[in-house]
Amino acid sequence: MQEVLLNNSMPNVARKDGVDTVSTGHGCDSQTVTNTGSGNVFANSIGVVRKGDLDAGHNYPVVYYVFVPGNPEDPEDLGSYVPVVVCEGHTQALSTYSPNVFANNLNIGRLGDTYSGETLTSGSPNVFAN
Repeated sequence: MQEVLLNNSMPNVARKDGVDTVSTGHGCDSQTVTNTGSGNVFANSIGVVRKGDLDAGHNYPVVYYVFVPGNPEDPEDLGSYVPVVVCEGHTQALSTYSPNVFANNLNIGRLGDTYSGETLTSGSPNVFAN
């Protein structure tokens, strides 16, 4: 019988439909999950995430500047702009990925790859890819 070794030095393959987690680094929602992926290439019976697939919608902080009028009785108080932080929704596409493993002609995503700076923090427990 031939011995089979798992190469745990390769990253875990990411899977779609909210199965794997993504650290956003945002103040509003610090974590989100995977969303879109392959409909016919699977890891653990779940479609794999590929280049351009989206993470789940989540909020990120946006700073707007609001003008606050000055005191009308004080001619030197012209008013000022005050920063206001608002949480707005967005989603990101997978932007880093395997250099040489593909699903549907698209590079696959793995643990540590990113959605425009938002990092995949989980993946398949037993499917790995370079």
